[in-house]
Amino acid sequence: MSKELVEFINILLIDGEITEKEKTIIFNKAEALGVPVEECDVILESLLGSTKINKNQKLQKKKPEHQQIAVLNKENDLKNKVKKEDQKQQQSQEKINNFKDKLNNEYIQLDKIKEKAPVIKNQLLKDEYTSLLNKCKNKIEKKLGSKIVEKDINFESFLFEANKNKLTRFFQNASWDISSLQNRRKFYKVFFKILYWLLAIYLMTDFFLDSPLIGNEVWLGFKWWQVLIAAILCILISQNKESKLNEMTVNFDSEDIANTLESVITNDIYDKMELLNNIDSELKTRRKYFK
Repeated sequence: MSKELVEFINILLIDGEITEKEKTIIFNKAEALGVPVEECDVILESLLGSTKINKNQKLQKKKPEHQQIAVLNKENDLKNKVKKEDQKQQQSQEKINNFKDKLNNEYIQLDKIKEKAPVIKNQLLKDEYTSLLNKCKNKIEKKLGSKIVEKDINFESFLFEANKNKLTRFFQNASWDISSLQNRRKFYKVFFKILYWLLAIYLMTDFFLDSPLIGNEVWLGFKWWQVLIAAILCILISQNKESKLNEMTVNFDSEDIANTLESVITNDIYDKMELLNNIDSELKTRRKYFK
């Protein structure tokens, strides 16, 4: 049994009921946690049953035990018996009164919980929504090879209103952090420049000291003209990285972002967002009712 799933269901059960849309959220959560549908259904029915039993137990009143007063021949014994019975009834009445007070307190607490339930559920759904958006953001950043500047990450305006157009505009207008990208460019620039000079030194040494370049001598399995081509490629790559360093731009454009969004945020994810949007709308209606 998934402890996280049980805690998730208990939070939704805080007002003593589960709507159909909340059931759908529970099954989606179970699927994300790897819990089979059958097991999730059993857990849900079990927790619903426990909630009903606890509710019924709180409503039951303890009935005082009554003892029949035996009829005695002697007047003193009868008075003692009556006195003891009166004491027992008095104690029973005190217990009943205490139970009533406790039950009233339980009702008061229950009313408070019912008032807070929509707010708690809303926070739970908000966390679920934010987690879903962050997972999409992380996947997009990984595919594009760059991260969004931290100050630009604000999903408040998307909560329970996210759709394809809004998300596309958000990622296309975001400021992307190029510091890590610039560091990689510096590394490649220096690496390929060093490699170029190593190859160039080998070629010059081979030309001036050993044999003509047109000879058949090989170096690490490569002929002189193959080494020359490798040296030319190295200097071109190094110059390209240096040019990118000066431009200080990312390696992708708006079209690349749109295509990445298409591959990362599937229709299933948009359906989950739409479901959360509808549940939030219902919770807002409930809060108005309690007010």
